[in-house]
Amino acid sequence: MDNYPINYKDPPTCDDYPIELGREVDPANRHPGVGYWLNDPFDGHYFPFSIPNDEDPGAFERTGACYVRLSDNKESLIGTLGKGYPEYGLPLYLTEHVDEGGYNPPPPLSLKQLENFSPDSPLAPKIQEVLEHLRDHRLTAEVAQTKRLLKNQKALREQVVALYKTAEPMERHLLEVDMQLTSVRCRLQSYQAYSRISSTWLRLHPPPTHNDTHPFYIEPIPPPHRLALPQLHEEPEGHTPSSSQKKKRLKKKKSGAEKPKEKKPKKNKGGKICLRCSSDFHLSFNCPQKNRYCW
Repeated sequence: MDNYPINYKDPPTCDDYPIELGREVDPANRHPGVGYWLNDPFDGHYFPFSIPNDEDPGAFERTGACYVRLSDNKESLIGTLGKGYPEYGLPLYLTEHVDEGGYNPPPPLSLKQLENFSPDSPLAPKIQEVLEHLRDHRLTAEVAQTKRLLKNQKALREQVVALYKTAEPMERHLLEVDMQLTSVRCRLQSYQAYSRISSTWLRLHPPPTHNDTHPFYIEPIPPPHRLALPQLHEEPEGHTPSSSQKKKRLKKKKSGAEKPKEKKPKKNKGGKICLRCSSDFHLSFNCPQKNRYCW
């Protein structure tokens, strides 16, 4: 680090800043910036981080992240192929410790010990100093997540307590109303108020009576209402017969024309027709029927 003195005035740039946790500067000058380190498989800080191959997007294949860093909240890992490439996130969790010897279960973690990871705990600065010394990124991510959850838990508990203090007098008032409603219900039940109200209503508004007193009496269905057809301009009013009815009428007229017409009785002009036998003779002795009542 002697070759790279600390400049407190101007922050280091990507071109002249060494790779974090590495010993050599990136020869291809693709270092993304401060906070990233080379994700070398042969290094102790390697993470199997698979991301899309942004160098060849048409290949639709995945490759390992070349550079990784912790996120701003220290709960996840950020990986990329280099400067100018997209960044991808990966959540970090602690892995189970493999014990080479006999199985020794870990000691239990009490709730009081868990509260020491809170940001308001007096042990928080000491825990942070130990994390910076260990440089275990998985442990750092788990501790950061624990701090966030404890902070949210404390805020939610304070809100619940405030709501309970506000709702406590309302609960007492609700209990008083429930007790009063119970006593009112008992009085209404003993007085038979509901049945009396219903019977009085039936007397005031009796149901309609039908002529037929049969228990299965069904009211007749009214005739269907014929809808008025729309009338066009200069169209005669009323129902217009269909073409089939017109044809039937024409057939009837044709069939009636073939039969001989019946002779109707002539009108009795001047008393020349007998009103009884309808003959053309005026006097009764001339009537072919020999009826003396003919005139």
